[in-house]
Amino acid sequence: MNKQKYLLITFYSLDQAMALDAIVNQDQGRLIPKPSIVDAGCGMCFSCHYHDKIAWQKYLKDHQIKYGKIVEVMF
Repeated sequence: MNKQKYLLITFYSLDQAMALDAIVNQDQGRLIPKPSIVDAGCGMCFSCHYHDKIAWQKYLKDHQIKYGKIVEVMF
């Protein structure tokens, strides 16, 4: 079984998670239920293959989306 690395963005509220989901392209990532290995958030997180944390932090700030954590995980 080959594991892949993902970047997960957690949120304090479902509203913020849905706000991000509404403005990104589907090829950038998608909302998923928060895996148990991540301790944070509202129960949903944004999963993507693009691993540049700094770029995501800037993107979220530019779009005024509040988030909890940005973490890398292997699934």
